[in-house]
Order: sequence, then C-alpha cells, then structure tokens
Amino acid sequence: MPTRGELRVAGLEPQRNRVELAKRIGVVFGQRTTLWWDLPLRDSFELLQKIYRIPTLRYAENLDRFVELLDLGDQLDTPVRQLSLGQRMRGDITAALLHDPEILYLDEPTIGLDVISKGRLREFLRALNAERGTTPRC
Repeated sequence: MPTRGELRVAGLEPQRNRVELAKRIGVVFGQRTTLWWDLPLRDSFELLQKIYRIPTLRYAENLDRFVELLDLGDQLDTPVRQLSLGQRMRGDITAALLHDPEILYLDEPTIGLDVISKGRLREFLRALNAERGTTPRC
C-alpha cells in the first residue's frame, strides 16, 4: 500500500482492484515466459482462454489474427520448450493479447527476434493501438 499519493492504472487502484486490473492488462516478460513449458503452444493458448473466460468466437478471431500476423502457424503444436527464443516471444505476445487488454506491458519484447521480425512486431503493435486502443508500455 502506498504511504501517500495515489496511483491508478486503467482508472483502477492496483492495491484495491487487483483482480479487475489483471483482466485489463497483458504482460510480456522478455526471457521469462508465461506459457506452459511442456505443453504445445496451442494448449497454452486454450488454457488462457479458460482463465480469462474469453468468449469462443472472440478467442478464435484473436488467435487466428495473432497467429497469422506473428507467423506462428507452424509452431502451434510444438511444445514451448522446443521453440526458439524468438518463436516463444511471439507466443508470449499472443498470450498477452488474447483477452483484449487495454494496456500491454512489454519487457524486452523483441529479444530473440531477427531484424525483420522486430520491424513486423513494431508495425503490429502500432496497428493494434490504432485499431483497438491497446496501449503498449515499454
């Protein structure tokens, strides 16, 4: 708890509205994955659908879009432990966005990505911000 002052994230006080705030943010931790290490990428995404209670149609739309834009189609059935760092980072970005967060916190989101992939990721984040108002915070 703060000793003085006030802090709000997405209009909420984090210390009082932790659960509600968690539903409204996405996080990418760089070299620390939020995916399940021994499961195929697809299974991690499906677990997140259940955790965040993402409606089936919205989940399918988001997953299809992110898989295409982040070029993950060939990795969906690969266990996370077998993915390269760049592939895992793209998987983590997808995982962080599946539930349509208002704010996306990014810690080294381009680690392990080649120059072309870094550029595509930046374009993707700009488009996401323009289209949905998702605010990336680095």
